[in-house]
Amino acid sequence: MILPEKDGVSYRVVGKSFLYLKSSEAFGDAEIEYSDGVDGELRWTPRFDAKTSRLVGPRAVGVYMACQIKKSIGNSEFGTLRLDFRRIGWVVVAMPGDLYTADGSIYTVGEKGPVAGSGAVSTGAQIATPEQFDFELPPYTIKKKNIRLSNDMRHVAWVDGEEKGRKRVVTNGAPGKWYDDLKKYSMRFSSQGQIFCFEAELGDKEIPVCNGVDGPIFEDIETLTMSDNGAHILVAGQAAQDVSRVFLDGVQIRETSARVSKAILAVDGTAAWIESSRDPQTGSAFSQIVTSKGLEGQKYSAIFSDPLFTQNRMELYCIAAKKMANDFSCATRKN
Repeated sequence: MILPEKDGVSYRVVGKSFLYLKSSEAFGDAEIEYSDGVDGELRWTPRFDAKTSRLVGPRAVGVYMACQIKKSIGNSEFGTLRLDFRRIGWVVVAMPGDLYTADGSIYTVGEKGPVAGSGAVSTGAQIATPEQFDFELPPYTIKKKNIRLSNDMRHVAWVDGEEKGRKRVVTNGAPGKWYDDLKKYSMRFSSQGQIFCFEAELGDKEIPVCNGVDGPIFEDIETLTMSDNGAHILVAGQAAQDVSRVFLDGVQIRETSARVSKAILAVDGTAAWIESSRDPQTGSAFSQIVTSKGLEGQKYSAIFSDPLFTQNRMELYCIAAKKMANDFSCATRKN
C-alpha cells in the first residue's frame, strides 16, 4: 500500500504484525498459536473438561495489528517505522456445549432445541404417589444427605450427582434432567406434596424448576415460593442489571428496577413481596410492600420481617422501621 505523496514525502506499508490477546476466558486454558505471515489467521486447541464434558478455553480474543511503514523523500529512503499495535477487531468463539441465551431461552451450541425456557422439553408432570415407598439411594445422595420428604411423608426427592459434576433431582424414583448445579436449600414440597420445586443453574443463569418444568430465566433468583395448597407458584429475582421480575403461575406480573425479596402467597393466589430501592430525589434507601392486586404500600426505611397474610380476614402484616432503627411499626394492609 502506498499512501498519497505530499511535499515530496511518501509512505509505503511494507509489513504488518499481528497480536492476539485473550480478553475473556471461560474455564481452563488453551494453547493459542498464530502466524505473522498469514493475515488474520488464529488457531487454538481447546481443552476438554472431564468434570463438565465441555470444551473450555478462550471465548473472546482481541486482534491487534501494527504496520511497518517506509518513509521516502524523493528517491531517498529514510528508514522503516513501526507503528504501535491497534485493536482491529474481536474473535468471539462458541464451542460445543457452550450455553447462550436468546429470546428468553437457554440453548447449547450444537443443539437445535432450547435446554431451558420457552420451548424446552418438560421432564415431569403432577407428582404421583408411589405404589411402594421403597427406594435405593445412590452413594452421592447418602454422602451429601441431599434428601427432602413431603409433610405427609408420601413423597421423597433427592439429588443425584454422579454425571461428571452435574446434578439432577430424582422425585419418587423418577429422575429429572441434568443441571450444572442445584441449590439444595431451595428444594421444597407443597404441604401435601402436590408440587415440588427447586432452583437450578445452567451456565451463569438460574431457573426455577417445578414438577420437572423449567421456569423463566434469571441472573439471580431472590425468592421461590408456593401457596400452602400447592395451587400457585411465585418466583422473583434479578433478570438483568437493574431489572427485577415477578412471575405468578408462569405469567410475568411485575417488572421493576427495585430489588425484590421475601415473597409470600395467600391460599387464593394473592402474592405480596418487598421491594427495596432508593428515592430518586433524596437518595435515601426505602422498602415497601407490593402485591399482585396493585397495592404499593407505604415506604419505610426498612422492613424487618417477611410479609404475613392472616387466614380469615385476609389482611397483610409486616414489621417495619419508620424513621430510626428503634422506631418500629406493625403495618397492616388489606389486599
